[in-house]
Amino acid sequence: MTRPREQCLYLAGLVGPKCRELVEGLLSERPLDKLRSVHGILRMGEKYGNARLGRACSRAIYYGDGSYVRVKKILESGLDKLEIDAISDQMNLPIYEYSRSAEEFFGDITGVEVSRSDAPAPAQAQGTAALGNG
Repeated sequence: MTRPREQCLYLAGLVGPKCRELVEGLLSERPLDKLRSVHGILRMGEKYGNARLGRACSRAIYYGDGSYVRVKKILESGLDKLEIDAISDQMNLPIYEYSRSAEEFFGDITGVEVSRSDAPAPAQAQGTAALGNG
């Protein structure tokens, strides 16, 4: 059975504010394409309960991926039962620094010339003696 958009928003609101926010986000992109995903997300409440679904939606929004697959994986792995900060504190990932900025890397594509102040100067010509003209 296919639920209309308004009913999906209503049911998501019953789950909680974060679930409604996630559903609104999905339906704002391409409503007809995302309606099936919304139905799937709302059905997860039947299996896992509305409280867990609400926490999973909150986590998905926090990490910027409100897709059906992400919410499902959060529920399956039980990440909704943990505090968001508890997970991020455990992840001591190294911070990488790029050797070039985005402007330096994409400068020629955008038509903007960027000079690197720390780049070595190009080799100077040694004159005609280096060419063997003597």
